[in-house]
Amino acid sequence: MESTPDFAELLARSRQLTSHILGPGLPHLERGLDQIDSQSRKLLSKSHPSQSPTTAATQHATATTDTRTAYLFANRGFDPERISDVLNSIHIATAPSSTFESLSPLHETDLEGYVRHAHEMVIVGAVEEVRRAAVREFEEGFERAGRVEWERAKRRAFEELGQHQMVGGSGVGGGGFGFGSDRSGSQVMGNLLGGSARRESVQLEPRVKRYAKVIRELNEARLRGEDYGLISQLREVSKQLDRVDATQQHLTECWTHLASILNETDVLHGRFQRTPLKEKQYAVAVASSDPSLRKMLVAGGRRSLQQLFWAYAENQVQQHRSAIGGRPTVSSIIEAYVNVRMTQIGSWKHEWLERFRGVPFWAHLFYLIRAGFVDVAREFVESYQGILERTDDAKFGMYFTAWVNGGCGKLQDSLRAQIHGEYNQRVRGSVMLDANGVWAGGDAFKMAIYKIVGRCELSKRSLVAEVVPSIEDYLWLQLMLVSEDGSAGSEPASAKYSLRDMSAAMQRFGADHFSSKGKTPVIWFKTLLLCGEFERAVEYLTGIDGVAIDAVHFATALAYYGALRVPENPHATDVGMHLLSVQAVPGIDPAKYAAASLSFARLMHQYAKSFLGTEPVEALQYVYLIGLYGAELDSDGSMQDGGAFSGGSMGRDYTRVCHTYVRDIARGSGDYATLFGKPRRGTEGTTTAGEVEKFGRLIHIRTHEEFLATMVKVAAEQADRDGKFKEAVYLYDLAADYNTVVSILNRHLGEMMGQQRFAGGEADGGGRRQSYGGMDIGAGGVDEARTAVQYAEEVIEYYKGYATIWGTITAGRKRTVEVLLSLSKFFRDYGQGKLDEALAGMETLGLIPLEGSGSGSSGALDMGMIQRKADEFGELDEGVGVTFPEVLVATMSVLQKLYQRVGDKGGEDWVRSERRAELRGKATRLMVFAGLIQFRIPTDTFAQLTRMDVMMR
Repeated sequence: MESTPDFAELLARSRQLTSHILGPGLPHLERGLDQIDSQSRKLLSKSHPSQSPTTAATQHATATTDTRTAYLFANRGFDPERISDVLNSIHIATAPSSTFESLSPLHETDLEGYVRHAHEMVIVGAVEEVRRAAVREFEEGFERAGRVEWERAKRRAFEELGQHQMVGGSGVGGGGFGFGSDRSGSQVMGNLLGGSARRESVQLEPRVKRYAKVIRELNEARLRGEDYGLISQLREVSKQLDRVDATQQHLTECWTHLASILNETDVLHGRFQRTPLKEKQYAVAVASSDPSLRKMLVAGGRRSLQQLFWAYAENQVQQHRSAIGGRPTVSSIIEAYVNVRMTQIGSWKHEWLERFRGVPFWAHLFYLIRAGFVDVAREFVESYQGILERTDDAKFGMYFTAWVNGGCGKLQDSLRAQIHGEYNQRVRGSVMLDANGVWAGGDAFKMAIYKIVGRCELSKRSLVAEVVPSIEDYLWLQLMLVSEDGSAGSEPASAKYSLRDMSAAMQRFGADHFSSKGKTPVIWFKTLLLCGEFERAVEYLTGIDGVAIDAVHFATALAYYGALRVPENPHATDVGMHLLSVQAVPGIDPAKYAAASLSFARLMHQYAKSFLGTEPVEALQYVYLIGLYGAELDSDGSMQDGGAFSGGSMGRDYTRVCHTYVRDIARGSGDYATLFGKPRRGTEGTTTAGEVEKFGRLIHIRTHEEFLATMVKVAAEQADRDGKFKEAVYLYDLAADYNTVVSILNRHLGEMMGQQRFAGGEADGGGRRQSYGGMDIGAGGVDEARTAVQYAEEVIEYYKGYATIWGTITAGRKRTVEVLLSLSKFFRDYGQGKLDEALAGMETLGLIPLEGSGSGSSGALDMGMIQRKADEFGELDEGVGVTFPEVLVATMSVLQKLYQRVGDKGGEDWVRSERRAELRGKATRLMVFAGLIQFRIPTDTFAQLTRMDVMMR
């Protein structure tokens, strides 16, 4: 009978089966028989869930009884299939216990073990739920922060694109901003990327210099509380430009139009000679959509076009040397102009002209009205009244006199009905066109005058080219037909034509209609300007090559007088390429008309950034203008009553945006001394005011303390976050926050030492850089570190010279900065090979217990003293604590090098032996000290210390 092998032999054989799989270094898993059985059953259920032991045992029986069971249940009113589906849908064991099984098997009767295991699973489940909640919260927060950062990145990208485009468009023929709500994306990118091949500095652009000079004069006048004729001064700059072409001439005309529209008159060198326009003159009217403002805009537009026409008519008469008599009058000049336009080789060009006494009456009257001389026109009509009474136009004199006396507006209802009847029955019916659509019969000027005086047939607001040959004539006709007398609600729809209606009609035509066939694109800008669409006009001009800078200054003039509408939220258009936002007007269908707002703050910021690198002082002059829409802030950041343009949060937001942009310009230029001021050395706590503080009232900063709080300290915090050490120190010092200055010095010195940058960088005798801890201490950045240390030493030395300054600094920060400066000297001496000086400095500093009677081999250690030093280490500032591993390694390295040097020198053996024993004792105390604080020291640092200590034994 064969002998049965024992279990030990079976175990040995089983291990041989996996010897080719398991490596020699892999551990073996130990499992009991019960655990193996449990794991095997679990594995079987996972791999063949339908063939679990219970299911396999009952599968055959179930197959034979399914039919009878179903029959029995059916007789009792049960549906076995439905009940089976419900049972199968129930999943038991979804608790954590189904995931985590007990390490030791639980018997069915082990109630205490089951309860204990269930309790542990509840705890595990709670921990897992907290973990999942924390992960979910982190992921949501991370995603949210990512979206915010992405929006900021997009904003910065668009700002940079706008900045570069402005620089590129500063030269003659350069590109514009590239912004625009009505331009395609490809055109926008084309303007941005290829607007100009010239990228010269805007500092060299004469146009920029001249405009900037005017803006500075404006802000200086605002500081003095004086009124300033801004439009007239900007128009003079436009006239003085060397570049004279159609575009520039139209821009100069646009300045003339704007001056007339806003009633800026009688200005000499920026000073009003008569009634001045005030800063923000129209702000309230714009905010409330006052109809009287639109009426004023219409009158100003008419007046401007009439004055330009009169100058043109006089020029034409002079060029053709037409006879005007010895003492020329308005009527004689107009008669001469009519002769120039309507005659050819001594005969009239058009036979359809109605002539009384040889004078083309209706043409003469039309041009008197066109030139704006309505009183002269009334006298002219009265002089021909006798002739008119013998014609079908006998009542015209009555109509015309009533129209002039009524301010060239609407006629009374009765007169309006009569003139409309005559127009529809006689005048309109006299129109005759030839086969080519050219006027061939009936006096066209007569029809134009009836249309203007009676506002007839407003559905057709155009006239033939013989009467309205230019775009300016057409725009004048539209303005003559516009009525803003406030009685539109009582009129029929056919008699309504307001300035907003005119604007909507012009926008339906679009820019291409007015700027086609080689015409300058400024024509569309002029059209929008005369329609009172200042915001759309400026936004359009920013996208035109070579004139984006002019757009900035048109916006400036409009904002100064309060005529420019801006969004309530200054960040409304920050993301994207648009400067314009549109909002509905109460009571008006948005599909017919919507009001526009221009992001004035963003426009000024973009323009200022385009030359902050060369002229930051001038750049800030444009940012100050944002303060026109702001209001003063209380110390808690809330807006006081009496906001510039509106109450509530609008004024507060614009003031804060203005302050942000001022700090942005200062940060971009880096010239804080010029912009924010300088501390007065020798007089503690006082400063020399910078450019920003001088103009502080314009951005709602009232006092020096408010300037420090809203500008200097906030800029200092930003510089600190950006890692700009010197800028942060300078700004906090300027703000007299000396405690924070020392705190920043401590942190920066600690960081520099943590990067091993206080070494001298000198090579050792073998030509190699010295190092310790496996790190190069002669790397680049040594000069930066030395400069930082010298800077810190100068600051601390200066503060110590004034008791009031030094007294504001906490004792802990004083101690920290002194320790860090001493450590910097220690590292510098060590890097330069001055080991004795380095060791002496460290002993004087007293951070590490190097002095004592114990040598580590023969003497006893003073554990009380070492423990005190370890306790003091826990009270050190973080700036010192983070560098302490490097300090310990450097100190041990000094001791080791001195130990080797003593061994290499000659001399008496007992002297060298005593010195080496002393150094070993210092190393021992250092190691004991390091052991007491090892929880603050990395493992690799402790290994380095041990290795160097062993080399000294």
